[in-house]
Amino acid sequence: MSRIIIYIAAILLLVPVSASGQEVPFVKAGVRELPSLNTPRSVPSLVLLENNEILAVGGHTTGFIPAETAEYFDGKEWHEISMNYTHDGAFTAILQDGSVLVGGGSAEPFGIGRSWGVERYIPAEHRMEPVGIMDCPRAYSSALVMPGDTVVVSGNWYSSDAIEVYVRSGGFRTEKPVTNDRCQPYILQSAPGNAILFGAVDIHGNRTERVTVDRLKGEPFSPQILEDWQPYGRMGGAVSGVLTIGDYTYLVPAISKTDSIPGILRIRGEDFSLLETSASIPVAMPDDSPIKWSPSFVVNRSARKAYQYGFAQPGTDVLLEIDYNPSLDGGKSSLKVFYAEGSNPNKKEASIVLTPAGNILIAGGREKDNFHTLGETRLLILGESPAEAAGGFNWWWLLLVAILIGVFIGLTQRRKPAQIEEVPAEEKAQSPDLISRITNLLEKEEWFRRKDLTKATLAQELGTNTTYITATVNSQGGTTFSDLVAGYRIAYAQKLMRENPHMLLTNVAEESGFSSDKSFFRTFKAKTGLTPTQWKQNRQG
Repeated sequence: MSRIIIYIAAILLLVPVSASGQEVPFVKAGVRELPSLNTPRSVPSLVLLENNEILAVGGHTTGFIPAETAEYFDGKEWHEISMNYTHDGAFTAILQDGSVLVGGGSAEPFGIGRSWGVERYIPAEHRMEPVGIMDCPRAYSSALVMPGDTVVVSGNWYSSDAIEVYVRSGGFRTEKPVTNDRCQPYILQSAPGNAILFGAVDIHGNRTERVTVDRLKGEPFSPQILEDWQPYGRMGGAVSGVLTIGDYTYLVPAISKTDSIPGILRIRGEDFSLLETSASIPVAMPDDSPIKWSPSFVVNRSARKAYQYGFAQPGTDVLLEIDYNPSLDGGKSSLKVFYAEGSNPNKKEASIVLTPAGNILIAGGREKDNFHTLGETRLLILGESPAEAAGGFNWWWLLLVAILIGVFIGLTQRRKPAQIEEVPAEEKAQSPDLISRITNLLEKEEWFRRKDLTKATLAQELGTNTTYITATVNSQGGTTFSDLVAGYRIAYAQKLMRENPHMLLTNVAEESGFSSDKSFFRTFKAKTGLTPTQWKQNRQG
């Protein structure tokens, strides 16, 4: 053992320390250049649909002219879709049936005026359907889908704001005034039947000195944390629901009022606090080029990670990864920065969306100013990214090799241990203790909600092997391991849909442990004979 320690220590002395000197690791992401948008557009809303296609809607094109079409990406190329209205600075909201409500926007080129029109994108038919007009014309507004497909809308541009509500059967109606007129506020559900609205940008694009939180139902209030921190201002590209990490719990990018350092607000119901992180959010790359963080922010609930988009010159896309899982148990969230070079060197902003595989698609944006827009589309591959640390030298792999060599040397020099007699799988499977421990992990600790759950991980936790797991589940559970886990997941999904009828099916799939929407729909249909949408409709009927 002493030889192993000496060997590892010697290797460590030869390993250089990262040249960046930063606490947060910088990792070069894998990148795949995808077909460009048919219409270059500045800050479109990017929406992941139930069929795994991505919708790009809104924004303006070159010359500061509102884009006249939307587009969808089928994994291979972008396809243009006719629209009934233009939506430069529109709101987008995913309804329960998977269609997307799109409303408002600038009425003329150069961001002038506001429009009334609202339409609905139907993914299965790849078409837009007009649904009516808002109670007042709006641009740069936001929306939130509440139970029963009630949609809360607020925010405006160079015109007074108010809260209005959309219901399919009754159209739009003004609900109540707001404390302060805002441009594209954050709207978050805070409790059953209630929501909070807040923002730090006024209707003329200026940052507000004081942030007041309005309630859909109830009086406004001013959280103490907002005396020192402001949420990022949002201008285009906002999509309802992408900030959610749990029931009535959200992450919102923020900036300090005193020194302009970036941070993350954690909002649970109406409780505002600052998310504790293991290190400060970096404001520069290892070569000291500044990072410009943007309001573009998405959450991967199944992985319990969030991503904030930024860019560094010249032509580097940057993603801040926030692993918020430790914070759910009172710990500090860890940070990592992914980066990918080779983007447009004059890029000023872009929109992002989380893909079904957990990667980040970046599309559109602008260079220089609003008159020069971008159509470039890139996929940042996070799970398969090469482990290249900042400074161009990754020494972690060398450390791992050293440890493995040291362990190998130590093991080969030790006497071969006596053979351990294995208990036959059939005999082990008869133990009621093992099946009860399996059931305890799946039921009480909800291991079925882990997307990466396998027999191997379960066996490791229980101190057994996969053969025993298989034999026990087959003989005493009367089923296969896969079917057992699938049963728990479907039951949990049905519970979520009963208790939260407004919850998006994408979120139901993630919360229930399915690796993808497609897997969820296929398994649900196989187990119940119905699709999730049909099952919900039958309950409502």
